[in-house]
Amino acid sequence: MLRPGSQVGKYRLVQQLGQGGMGCVFEAVHVELSKRVALKTLHPQLAGGSEQRDRFLREGRAAARLRHPHVVEVFDAGEDDGVMYLVMELLEGEDLGQLLDRESRLSVERSVDLMLPVLAAVATVHEQGIVHRDLKPGNIFLARDPYGALHPKVLDFGISRLRADSNLTPAGDVLGSPRYMSPEQTVGLAELDARSDQFSLGVILYELLAGELPFAGSDLIEVLQAIREAQAPPLREKVPGLPLEIERAVMRSLAREPDDRFASVFDLGKALVGFAGERGRVLWSPVFAHGDTTVVVPRPRAPAPAPATAGAGALDDDTTRPPARRCAEDTQSQPGPAPAPTRAAPAPETDRLPATGPGSEKTQVVGGVHFLPASEKDAAEQARRIIEGSPRLVLLCAAQGPAPETRPPLLQVLASVAREMEPVVLVEGVGPPSWRNPMEELCAELAPGNSTASQSYLVFERGACVHAVRKDIWNPAADAQRLREFLTGRRRNTRK
Repeated sequence: MLRPGSQVGKYRLVQQLGQGGMGCVFEAVHVELSKRVALKTLHPQLAGGSEQRDRFLREGRAAARLRHPHVVEVFDAGEDDGVMYLVMELLEGEDLGQLLDRESRLSVERSVDLMLPVLAAVATVHEQGIVHRDLKPGNIFLARDPYGALHPKVLDFGISRLRADSNLTPAGDVLGSPRYMSPEQTVGLAELDARSDQFSLGVILYELLAGELPFAGSDLIEVLQAIREAQAPPLREKVPGLPLEIERAVMRSLAREPDDRFASVFDLGKALVGFAGERGRVLWSPVFAHGDTTVVVPRPRAPAPAPATAGAGALDDDTTRPPARRCAEDTQSQPGPAPAPTRAAPAPETDRLPATGPGSEKTQVVGGVHFLPASEKDAAEQARRIIEGSPRLVLLCAAQGPAPETRPPLLQVLASVAREMEPVVLVEGVGPPSWRNPMEELCAELAPGNSTASQSYLVFERGACVHAVRKDIWNPAADAQRLREFLTGRRRNTRK
């Protein structure tokens, strides 16, 4: 039996955080890196055979590839002395179920603000063909960003897919949390699609707004029968004065027949986004509107003075890669969580670019900066052509829309290097969302082995990555300073 102090793989267990139907969750520490993580172990009965172990590791790798700011990140998966485990980011806060236990029901604005990032995360992962199958308040964790705002994260993507694998779950068996199941899930269908998750999200929304679940019963059998056969009471009977559009959206997601629900969770989010708070509307309207937005791009200005910082970074220690594929990384920057995006006021000198979508220009060049919407299918190829074909140094980075170029970190860096480099910015959050991440695709090809490349400013020369500065969200001026130091050192070496 695992206990605090024992070791699983490279991780020493600190304390048990929880226990459920799948296994136990521990706080753990990587023994070599001293990194705090959450380690989830699989119950032995679920990992009894070699086929199940292989499937667990395969699904762990699939979960590790999921990239969304509102999906918990999976770092590692493995087996140690018969113990199957997943390693995830360690979050601090509480889950949505605990919030409901304390407050019972939430306002319309607060409910929508909390659920929009969840809907965006679930919908994006659906595009990769993954269905969660166990969405419930306990699997929505309310972490905190650096400014104290709630930052919801969906837990257990990938594992739930393992739980309901058709080879492990024969038709007729029921897995999941009964009160949040879809009708098709209650009858044990092995093949479920994204509309099943949409029903579960509708149950959560109903509970947030009404303070009670839509389907009741004195025992589990009655609850399951109500889900299969009963119609949920209209929300406006429970919440007088509730906007009719909110009721229609939630009740549609709770339709008994999957074909009567929204075509996708994105469509459910689109129906709700207008009821979010001001900040929520600014953040999520571009995501759910599928490109109905604009991008404000300031022309680069002269660099502002920046404080001197520690010396530039050293080369990475992977000496086995060809020189053209080796990337230097600045190790002085201390990464921090990204701040909550806000819509900045337009700068006095701006060009207003239409959002990129089907039929529009695939790239915009303003002030010598290439802005490529990450949603475009060939965004990575466009960036690669610039990187490999430009006679100048090329600076590559990612940014969040709809107006990332008006925020100080990127604006300051672009302004500091635009005269000596050809910047390429992959703008996320503009255009229809896509599960493909061109920044990560390029980093995997052009800067392999650099685990922080996708969160860095990368410098390329004739197609080879020659320098990187990890983004320091707490001190963006230092990023610009380190890039200028790199350019200064390069000019000195050229004169020699």
